[in-house]
Amino acid sequence: MEDIRLVQCLSRSMACIFAHTCEYTHIFQIKRSQFHSHNLSKLHAISDAYGAISVHCFVKSVIVKNQLGPHAAQGSDRDGQHAPEAAPASMPREQYLLDGLSKAGKLIEIGPAHNPLVPRSAGWNSFSLDHASRADLVAKYAGDPWVDPAKIEEVDFVWRGGLMIDAVPAEHHGTFDAVIASHVIEHTTDVIRFLQAAQTLLRPEGTLRLAVPDKRKCFDFYRNPSTTADTIVAYEDRRDRHDVRTHIDYALRMATKRGCPGWFEGDTQPAELLHRVDIAWQMLRYRGIPDYVDAHNWVFVPASFELMMLELCQLDFLDLRIENLVAMPATEFLVRVRPGREAVDPETIQARRRALMDRMLIELADQTRQIAGSPLYAPPQEPPQEPPQRPPEASPSDPAPPVRRSGLRRWLAAGASLAAASAALQRVARSTR
Repeated sequence: MEDIRLVQCLSRSMACIFAHTCEYTHIFQIKRSQFHSHNLSKLHAISDAYGAISVHCFVKSVIVKNQLGPHAAQGSDRDGQHAPEAAPASMPREQYLLDGLSKAGKLIEIGPAHNPLVPRSAGWNSFSLDHASRADLVAKYAGDPWVDPAKIEEVDFVWRGGLMIDAVPAEHHGTFDAVIASHVIEHTTDVIRFLQAAQTLLRPEGTLRLAVPDKRKCFDFYRNPSTTADTIVAYEDRRDRHDVRTHIDYALRMATKRGCPGWFEGDTQPAELLHRVDIAWQMLRYRGIPDYVDAHNWVFVPASFELMMLELCQLDFLDLRIENLVAMPATEFLVRVRPGREAVDPETIQARRRALMDRMLIELADQTRQIAGSPLYAPPQEPPQEPPQRPPEASPSDPAPPVRRSGLRRWLAAGASLAAASAALQRVARSTR
């Protein structure tokens, strides 16, 4: 029974990590009639293994756009020599995103929808900017069993088009202690103007807090990282809709693992393409649609994001600097940005650019550890069988046998997939029958 409780606890912990790190909470508006039978079977399987909170992440993340018709869903959903800090799997993502912030400080969250990180109901002095009013958001999610409408707060600034900064009255410019955007930046049509808007909203001592998908650990797995050149072209075009190239690339290379849109870095399950190649013809239809149609427009690994920020600052598009970047165990990385770029000589900038380009290649090579047949691939192994021994006395605060507990902790730390956790539960259940 102790083993059963331990593995159940492990499964719950992994489900919570998955839920925290797969916050595509309002990327797509999904109607129940749009589900195909194979997606429903996946939904039930995920529900059985990981619980309703993980299903919520799945439902809001997988592409079910009714074959991408003209009324596709829209929404908003977050020094080169040093590798990003690795976050312990047990550390809640909110602790990184909100570290150092006070509830008395003036904060603005972009795209919180029904899952705000700094809700006013919890005492935060926060403002919200979203693509719809509260009444519209409540109507949008009406009947959705995974959404509690009570968590949808009043939207202070509605951004339906044009420049984001124009949606916030000028008296608020330069007054915020923090701008928070979780899984938003990748959806923007013009990332430079998005970052410029955040810079304008912040006080000189303020911070921009971002949660950004890591292509190595999410459905952008097969897509190429975005470049500084891509951001400049979008800026020069004053782009306020995704171009057709973005939609085609997004659809052709969308991938999941076991039906899930995000996974742990050590997950060696094969990725599955979500669409057949003829989806490209359907995506061409977006060329003539005047309304915004959502997509992941920007694709990053940590080093490519840092390189973009460095180069845009040197080109005088931005006056920002990365203070901290944390690589999470699954799906995303978290970034803290401050106003005011570093004053660095050109030779140092060149060295940093090269170091970041080198690190980007290393990060992309590390991604291939997940692919069978890759020179770096390491097949998953069962935890080593340790010889029977008399367990030492366990304290009341440590009820599980120490040998078994340490093995499971090593297994979790290695980035075992959620599917492996489910399999472990089934093995333990069978062994106790």
